[in-house]
Amino acid sequence: MPTGVYIDGLNLYYGALRGTSYKWLDLEKLARRLLPHDDIAFIRYFSARVSARFGEVDSQVRQSVYLRALQSNPLIHVHLGYVKQKERKLPLSSNKSHPLEMVLVIIDEEKGSDVSLASHLLNDAHHQRIDKALLVTNDGDFKEAIRLARETGIEVGVVAPWKFPANKHLQEVLSFEIPWRPEILKKCQMNQSVRDAKGREVSRPKAWK
Repeated sequence: MPTGVYIDGLNLYYGALRGTSYKWLDLEKLARRLLPHDDIAFIRYFSARVSARFGEVDSQVRQSVYLRALQSNPLIHVHLGYVKQKERKLPLSSNKSHPLEMVLVIIDEEKGSDVSLASHLLNDAHHQRIDKALLVTNDGDFKEAIRLARETGIEVGVVAPWKFPANKHLQEVLSFEIPWRPEILKKCQMNQSVRDAKGREVSRPKAWK
């Protein structure tokens, strides 16, 4: 049974990777541990470039290294959206004994990744490239895409990379759900160094060791 794996990169990062030492994650190992009996046809990874503002250049460099490492694996396809910055006024404090003070903040909004994931899921399903799909996400916005993909006859499941079950909106349309096990991250790390398509060495960032 050919299975496609669709990874919501930011949802995975904020749900399971942020603050851990397991960011050098091997997505193929992860997919095979989640679906040990499936024929993994491909793994699609959806994310957006980290913003370089506020001195986050090091984060940008580490992300670029990680993306290069992922692309050394022919099974993995990287799909990148972009980050749009917006200004918005938000309350500084919710203390009811004082007037609410509003401040202008800059918010990074990821654009394109969710639409890209939903589009590739439906395209792969309609072209009969897969019989089964697994989404690594807990974003309820994928509900309609999952429902439409299932109408093509494929199974669609979710593993929510958080400490709680999948979003209730997703549960309404899923074929199956795989519980997330945090200990899986330690078992699914890439080698310290890998070779990219041009034979160049790509090493795990020192900050991730």
